[in-house]
Amino acid sequence: MKDLDALQARNLADAKRTSEINEVLEMIISKASKGEYRLVMYKPIESKTIEELKKRGFIVDPTDMLGIQRDGVYNIIHWE
Repeated sequence: MKDLDALQARNLADAKRTSEINEVLEMIISKASKGEYRLVMYKPIESKTIEELKKRGFIVDPTDMLGIQRDGVYNIIHWE
């Protein structure tokens, strides 16, 4: 790790983001194939992932702090 440079760090961050968007899209495919129109996220997702989902036509509704504390819900992703 002591030889890590800025380019390698950026590549690691980009790989994580790509992995996250793919994970979310797989969850959406699973829900959509069951006839559902929303995915409730019980963990936070990166803002870049949210931007990518919105570019693809998904609606991403963040919950407020009460929703996070009470239900553990961070975002609800909709499609129709």
